[in-house]
Amino acid sequence: MSSQALSPQVFILSSQAKKQRSIYMKIQTKYLGEVEINEDKIIYFPNGLLGFESCKEFVLLDVPENPYFKFLQDVKNSYISFLLINPWN
Repeated sequence: MSSQALSPQVFILSSQAKKQRSIYMKIQTKYLGEVEINEDKIIYFPNGLLGFESCKEFVLLDVPENPYFKFLQDVKNSYISFLLINPWN
């Protein structure tokens, strides 16, 4: 098995593509209730995440009153959310 097959692929739209579309949408989240997000902020994982292969669209959300953590929230499934931390902060 090649190491390339194991490396995750993530697609983020270019800044030019982002300028062409700025669509806001409301999503239901596990911990923050209903929030409005900019569609440009959606991170697309073509193969999903390990163990969550059917979940492909996520957004990073701030944790209120805590700058060290973020939620990686599935856009389509409100009950799927991961708590993340930047180890270099």
